[in-house]
Amino acid sequence: LSGEEQLNVASEENIIVFVLDTITPYVISDTLEQYPEAKEIIKDFVNYDNACCNYYSTFPSITHFLTGNEMDFTIYAEDWLWKSWMSERCKSFYQKMRESGFICRLYSFSSAMGYMFGGTENLFGKFDNVQSAPMRVDIKLLLKKLLTLSVYRDLPYVAKPSFEVLTSEFNDVVTPRDIQVPVCANAEYYQRLMEQRLSIDPKAKKLFIVDHLSGTHMPCQTGADGTFQEEATPVETMRGLFTIMEEYFDQLKALGLYDSATIIIMGDHGDMTPEGMTPGFYLKRAGETREHTEVNSAPVDYNDFQATILELIGENDGSFGTSFFDWKEGDTRRRVVYTRIVNGNAPEVKESYFNQYYGYIYYRNAEELRDHIVNDGPDIIETANEWRVGPW
Repeated sequence: LSGEEQLNVASEENIIVFVLDTITPYVISDTLEQYPEAKEIIKDFVNYDNACCNYYSTFPSITHFLTGNEMDFTIYAEDWLWKSWMSERCKSFYQKMRESGFICRLYSFSSAMGYMFGGTENLFGKFDNVQSAPMRVDIKLLLKKLLTLSVYRDLPYVAKPSFEVLTSEFNDVVTPRDIQVPVCANAEYYQRLMEQRLSIDPKAKKLFIVDHLSGTHMPCQTGADGTFQEEATPVETMRGLFTIMEEYFDQLKALGLYDSATIIIMGDHGDMTPEGMTPGFYLKRAGETREHTEVNSAPVDYNDFQATILELIGENDGSFGTSFFDWKEGDTRRRVVYTRIVNGNAPEVKESYFNQYYGYIYYRNAEELRDHIVNDGPDIIETANEWRVGPW
């Protein structure tokens, strides 16, 4: 994925989707309570506080809502990813976007393409910033990380923290040559936003932009001011994300494009706690302004995502199911959310630490889901998909 045009916006119409990893309503609520001034940043938005993300974890969630295909637990994981992106539903959605004049761009973690999407090649023909590029391997950096990891392995437990190596630290070992990759870590994105700033793309009248940032995914390393902080709390990081959003919105306003933009702020999934299994979801439609954030408790679902986008551009013919706007507060519908677990009594799954998914069915709201998780067993138990070639 090329990140060359990550801070470009269209001259006429923008649909901007910020996918913030592991964002939950309760962390947002705690943040707004501790930092009430942040409420002003999202005052023009509708808070859909009863959204269902269907799956805990970025795989399979992000491919699910971007392609409209539910998880198939009967086949290999990368086969499901490939089938989802090659499906007629997926192709039809992005074709409709193009026929409506939109250029589609996705910015996500280049080092995790296999895990999230089954490989960048699956995105070809859907997103316009997919490019071919030769790869560069930094041997010195690789040896340095492996040496640190070896020391970590052999040290006594009390000394290990000083030599801990995160998986993400290997991301820069293999990088594409002659291409700028997307910036997706919160603080790095903020730094580029401040230095490079938003600009109008002369080639684009309409843009559909999906920016996937690290959100409040652990480890939280974003301070309340949006800059890097070695150890931050989820609340501090969420406040930092609001700081980033505020700067982005201010730059959009300076370009005269904020009012005409449709903006979505969403978690790709919640967390593994009973109260956090639902994601945060905020939506500002083009032309909408408010004195305060509006709360909408309609039972919406990430299966509705594609129809919602098409509704926003006036192209929803019903063939993609219901949109967020088809549901009202007080409605009930069958929804399912899956969490992944390690079950020592179940068979191990190759190339995956998790070997089962537990599915919980609910009909009304997050409180019902939480009580169901705490008091009852799962309604559905699925064996996790095996990877034929591990994405890590």
